This record gives sequence, structure tokens and C-alpha cells, in this order.
Amino acid sequence: MPRSPNTGDDSRAHGYDHTRMAVIVDIHVHLHPFYDHARLWEYAWQQLARWKVSPSDVCVLCIMDADGQTGFTSLVEGHWPLGQWKLGQTGSDVLELKRDSDRIWVMAGRQLVSRERVEVLTFGPPCASATRPPLCEIVEHLRSEQRPIILPWAPGKWWGARGRLLKDLFRNPIGLLVADSSLRPRGYPTPTLMRRAMALGIPLAAGSDPLCHPTEWRRIGSYVTRLTAAPPSTEVDWPSWLSSALLDRRVKRDLLGLRPGWLDTCLRIVRHMRSGRA
Repeated sequence: MPRSPNTGDDSRAHGYDHTRMAVIVDIHVHLHPFYDHARLWEYAWQQLARWKVSPSDVCVLCIMDADGQTGFTSLVEGHWPLGQWKLGQTGSDVLELKRDSDRIWVMAGRQLVSRERVEVLTFGPPCASATRPPLCEIVEHLRSEQRPIILPWAPGKWWGARGRLLKDLFRNPIGLLVADSSLRPRGYPTPTLMRRAMALGIPLAAGSDPLCHPTEWRRIGSYVTRLTAAPPSTEVDWPSWLSSALLDRRVKRDLLGLRPGWLDTCLRIVRHMRSGRA
């Protein structure tokens, strides 16, 4: 399959604009308690930093906590070992991990599941709800708060009734972003709904989406988006800057990384299902 920033295949950017800052971001990360936290940050840094072109380029991980998950909070409160990395400045939705001159910015996000079992990612604090609301209510709520509505691809989750629901949702693309995943095997054609979204002008980004298995921390940072744009005015503006940049079709972006092959992907899913933590 040809290399292309639009399909998310393993690629190095062509025509990169060296006059502007780049942000290398993994938009879909989970931090599970059983991960090797003492090692994962150095590994994630190596995955992200290989796409840096300038020392001023920034590396970002977006922690998408589902119901019952406290990955971002546990990190802020120092519950997990960080190896050689140390906590720097923190805010309500963003924190800094540093090691000498190296920096990783970590953003707080949420993974929501609608009544129809459609997954939605967004940035910021939890969206309080006693039950799983319909997708239309989730979308309406996020739009009212001007938060991005990120629709992550995953095997089988865009088919049938859920696929038809997403197709209807695409009719109003305001605030929508489609997230490709490292779970889409190398050689798997760009999904029909993903192609439809891009044809409608809905932006595309990439995330690793590590699964519920102790080995999956090695996936963090493996499939990312590089955004090339002017930086935020202050570091505390990272969440709002990232939301705007991801949703702005004019911002240059490249999907970078090597998605695993079919066998590796099938083994990941089987291990995930057998772990008992799914």
C-alpha cells in the first residue's frame, strides 16, 4: 500500500515545513495499572522523538480514561514509578514529564461509550452521567462545551447499525475528528467510513490505542500525528491549542508510524480478550 499522510500507512513526511513548530501527538493512549510504568516513558519518548525534525518540536500523549480508569490522575498524584523521568509543571488537564532537556506533555482525555456502544474520545474532565447516554446527547454535550468529538476506529466497531449511526453523524461535521488506530493492520484498506469522513472534510488523526494486556505499553507512541503550526502562546494553552489544531483542516498533518501486520494484530486482540481485563 503506498505511503500517504492521508491513509496513515508507515510514512515519513514529505515537504516538511522547517520554519514552524511541529507537535508529535499520540491521540489515543490508555495507562493501565499493570503496565511497566518505570520503563514505558523512556520507550514512548523514543517512539515520539524519532519524528522530531527540530529541537523545538513537542511530543504529546493524550490519556483517554474510560469509566473506572484513573490513568491521568494516578500519574499526576505520583502513584506510579517514572524511571528517570520527573513530574514538571501540572495543570488540571495537562502535565509535563521531563528528563534533562527532554519533555513529554501529557493531556487528560476521556473515552465515552454511548448507549449504542459507539466510542467517543474527547479532551478535558469527565462528562458526568449515571447511564450511557445516546450518541446524539454525547455529541450535543461536547459541542455545547466546544470540546472535540473524536471517533476512534476499532475492528468491527464501525459496522452494521453503528456504522449507519456514524454515517448519519457525518452529515454535520462540526467538531468531528476521526482517529485511526494501530489496531488497523498493515495492508488493511482505509475503511469505507473513514474515506467518507475525509471526503466530507472531517480531519484525521492517529493513535496507538494500547490494549488491556501487560505487554501493550510498548505500543504507546507507535502511531502518531505530526501537526505543523504556530505554537500556543503559553504552555498551559496546550489542550485548547491541540483541539483547535486537530480540527483545523488547514493545519498540515502527517500520520506516522508502522502499524503491525495481520498476525501481530490478531495476537494482540486475542491476548486482550484472554486477559480478563477487557
